Amino acid sequence: MASLVLTDSSQLTSDSQDLDDIKRLLCIGIFPPNSGTGIGRDLVKRLLKYGAEVVAISRTKKHLDSLEAEVKTTKLKTINADLSDWNMARRAAEEAGPIDCLVNNAATAILEPFFDIKPESIDDSFNINVKSIINVSQVIAKGMVDRKNGGTIVNVSSQAAKARHN
Repeated sequence: MASLVLTDSSQLTSDSQDLDDIKRLLCIGIFPPNSGTGIGRDLVKRLLKYGAEVVAISRTKKHLDSLEAEVKTTKLKTINADLSDWNMARRAAEEAGPIDCLVNNAATAILEPFFDIKPESIDDSFNINVKSIINVSQVIAKGMVDRKNGGTIVNVSSQAAKARHN
């Protein structure tokens, strides 16, 4: 199996230039909120460079459009979906089709003083950081099991990610 090592947002190494075991990859949350860059975007570009077919899901259409314009390849499929919406996220994961490797990179952090935290902030954070990961992983893992091919699911998380300030 090809091993992937992401050491930082600009360096991805692989022991196999053609990524033999990863034919089709789904990367969710390719852009941090309110940004056009990030680990997810860099990962998508690097995997495309290695020849993988990549499906990228993001809630921000303009970021998906800019990625498509930058990479100019038929090996990239983009899906515009709000992962905090359970049904929309599920449909997007199903639309992605058979996936060999899922990278769960979706995350948000809403920073508010402790006494000012609103229930909506907790709901938004939980919907993206927990529920969307479980939801999309269920769809993709079910496909992996049904195809009897196995696969890989990578969960990326960090409190140090860019945060959205309200």
